[in-house]
Amino acid sequence: MKRLTSAAPWFFIVIWSSGFVVARYAFEDADALFFLSIRLLLATAILFLLTLALRQPIRLSRRDFSASLLIGISLHGLYLAGVWYAIELGAPSGLSSVITSMQPILVSLMAVRLLGEALSRRQLVGLVFGLSGVILVVLPKLSQSGGFTAETLGFLFVALAGSTIATLLQKKIGHSIPLMIGTTYQFAVAGIGLLVISILRGSTRFEV
Repeated sequence: MKRLTSAAPWFFIVIWSSGFVVARYAFEDADALFFLSIRLLLATAILFLLTLALRQPIRLSRRDFSASLLIGISLHGLYLAGVWYAIELGAPSGLSSVITSMQPILVSLMAVRLLGEALSRRQLVGLVFGLSGVILVVLPKLSQSGGFTAETLGFLFVALAGSTIATLLQKKIGHSIPLMIGTTYQFAVAGIGLLVISILRGSTRFEV
């Protein structure tokens, strides 16, 4: 069990980061937001069935339900939709992941102000190095890559803001929410919202 717990973060990194690569190939056969909405709604159904099968709680208080919706809109709506749409418009997958990886830096800085969390000297040095690394990687590429425009950068920063807000909300009001049903509601609200947007925009191409 201890080994599994230690390995979990590495599995998460591989699975999460691979989404940037998958996005690029997915858009050859489907519109970004529509594809993402289908993905989220399928995940909603699967996770809800798992929640029932494992006899996990499915009822939430009004406060936890509202918090789940807000986190879902921020994380799976603004973040994922922002990244995927930017990539569909031509933003390189690798650099998109680098820009949005500034999220831990923003969360740490904002948590000091909004949540009253302390920031040690070691953490501050780490944040400075992290931010410097992002700048060194991104700045030279901006002038070389035709995929980065004001529009694509705008969507990537919307994505960055969404993931930052979601993490702060989770820390502030989401820590008591049961994991499985809370995540189910997060997937559901984002999936339904993106599906409605896709239909209204007429962007529902999905080829098998």
